[in-house]
Amino acid sequence: MINKKILYIDMDGVLCDFNKAVESHPLKNKYKNRVDCIPGIYKDLDPIPGAIEAFEYLWDAFDVYILSTPPWRNPDGWIHKKEWIEKHIPKAKRRLILSHHKNLNKGDYLIDDSHYRGQPEFEGEWLHFNTPDFPNWASILLHFSGIMDKEIVAGFKEDGVEQDLERHIQKIENDSSTDQFKIEDGVLKDNIDKIDKEQADMYNAEVEKMNIMMEALGDELKGLKNISKQLNTKK
Repeated sequence: MINKKILYIDMDGVLCDFNKAVESHPLKNKYKNRVDCIPGIYKDLDPIPGAIEAFEYLWDAFDVYILSTPPWRNPDGWIHKKEWIEKHIPKAKRRLILSHHKNLNKGDYLIDDSHYRGQPEFEGEWLHFNTPDFPNWASILLHFSGIMDKEIVAGFKEDGVEQDLERHIQKIENDSSTDQFKIEDGVLKDNIDKIDKEQADMYNAEVEKMNIMMEALGDELKGLKNISKQLNTKK
């Protein structure tokens, strides 16, 4: 087997939509200074859009662990984090690490949306989720696309399961055919009078970023198909 690089992924705000749960909770005003102490707040959180699908890609390419900070004054949250993983990502049920000092974990990559639990001091590369550089899971996959191609193909060859490459190609084709990244041409024009210049520039930047991501996804699909063709030829 190949030696995979170690990747840590945060939970709240990265895999789980914690903010959505807070905004809809009837006790949010009572606990407004410590929302992590809201009773049951960590139970049955919705996944962040694209998180579970992206996790499947990354699981194949990296040695993946879930690295989360537990709510110290809300011990039920510790159990609810474990239950969330067992429900949504059961293959990672023994890959959960709870820590208030994430920089102490040795590894190559960390995907995390906060910066006050040692993330800036992490020895590897910190991908600051929900920022302009990494606003969503599509941008994370784009960042890792070159590494994933190399690692996944090497794993296929070593394990003797080249046919699984077709499954990855089919998944990329399915993802690229959905409307999740589709940008309607008239959206900005119809609403430009409702937003100021700064917001318009921000939205335009996001549109451009999504278009670049989709082009990269197409290139990745083309590359995987070429690899599959070469493997079949060798057989």
